[in-house]
Amino acid sequence: MCSPDRKYLAGVLLLLIAWLTSCNPAPKDEMPITTNSPEARKLFIKGLKLYENLREDEAREFFSQALEKDMDFALCHFYLADVATSAIEYQTHLKMAVTLAPKVSAGEQLLIKSLRALAENNPKKAIELRKELVAMYPNDKRAHRFLGYLYRGRNDLAAITEYQKAIELDRKYAPAYNNLGYAYRRLGQYDKAVQAFKQYIALLPDEPNPYDSIADLYTKMGKYEEGIKYYKKAVKLNKAFVFSQRKIGENYLFLGKFNKARRAFEKALQLAETPAEKINTMLIYATSYIYENQPAESIAATIRAMQLAKTANLPEWQAEILLFRTKLYLENKDFENVSKSLEKCKIILQAAQLSPATAENYQKHVIYYEACAKARQRDFGSALALAESLKVRIAQGNDPSGMEEYHRLVGFINHQQGHHATAVAHFRQAEPNDPYSMYMWAECEAALDNPAGARKLFAKVANWNENSIEYALVRQKAISQIAREGFSQN
Repeated sequence: MCSPDRKYLAGVLLLLIAWLTSCNPAPKDEMPITTNSPEARKLFIKGLKLYENLREDEAREFFSQALEKDMDFALCHFYLADVATSAIEYQTHLKMAVTLAPKVSAGEQLLIKSLRALAENNPKKAIELRKELVAMYPNDKRAHRFLGYLYRGRNDLAAITEYQKAIELDRKYAPAYNNLGYAYRRLGQYDKAVQAFKQYIALLPDEPNPYDSIADLYTKMGKYEEGIKYYKKAVKLNKAFVFSQRKIGENYLFLGKFNKARRAFEKALQLAETPAEKINTMLIYATSYIYENQPAESIAATIRAMQLAKTANLPEWQAEILLFRTKLYLENKDFENVSKSLEKCKIILQAAQLSPATAENYQKHVIYYEACAKARQRDFGSALALAESLKVRIAQGNDPSGMEEYHRLVGFINHQQGHHATAVAHFRQAEPNDPYSMYMWAECEAALDNPAGARKLFAKVANWNENSIEYALVRQKAISQIAREGFSQN
């Protein structure tokens, strides 16, 4: 990075000398870091290195220490928001960053505004702001990486362009190789992803995250044992890499070794330090039973997660747990418990001090599953009415991609009605990375006498290899469909 704004140093020669000897200012064409404390700067830069290596708990400690040295350190609040472990913590630091933004450089202001835009469900504005940042600092590798990250999943080719530009600016900038690998992975260009991740490992052979990243790739490719080997390497290097330990368990799930998977999750639970990490691990543990078609055991496994979410005062996690249960109840046509879970979720959201945008996102989820329940009960008029109300709320927001959720819902409703052609038309416009909708789409193609289309989608679901409750609900079904129809899984 580079020096703070010159206005803070003008005319103060002794302070200038002290500052120049206390840190290494970055080139002029990189975004400044505005702080009046050399000590805060040093701590922040240490935290930034850890942050870029995905060692977020350790980074959080250094950012917090930096903030103690300079309470007006806006960029530090920005990063603390990004590594927050609760919605309230995120909102607090974001608010402080926004409040302090007028005191910092124009580049830092753009970065902070982009985070606020994301918090307000306005990714389009966030991308425009980060484009301005890149235009202002075209030779700042982090500016390009920040922009590329917002393109992920939306426009991965554009993301790759930004990551490659960051690498051109600094061939040893390891985080850009990591992002590049994931972009190629999403595009299914696995050979290029392997190359990017291997370069990432070469640059940081003693860091855990490069091994976690290539393990993610091998898992996606169905090379589960290879994935487990690299996840274990990551955990060996850093016990704080709880997510690597969890993903060892996920690979055992895909191998059908359910008890071994749960032992891996229990170990991850022991390693987890924050309540959020613990709750997330508990929910993944609960998901393991869904792969075995044991819904009652899965629901029971969420109880301790809810207890911790209440004790830690994490309403967003309480809502997540209730939505998890809702999905499972819905799949098993337990409509009474679907209704109870959604009503409890509404009560929590009304009482919680969440940001309007966060609360609105959860409210949309509630409407979505209310509509799904009506469709499952064959009350299609009510289901479609709820879908239209969801569409109105999405249209009132700032995220055009939100309409993917609407199309996913209408596709589901038409699937339940047996209107297969209409369902397919909506699934084509829905979230492309939802294996549950993909499975229903495959069923529609089969019903429309399109075996080739059905085969392709069933195989894609069977080989999705990204753990979630949605995937747990349909993975074995997709594998069974392939076996029954004589389809190839590859």
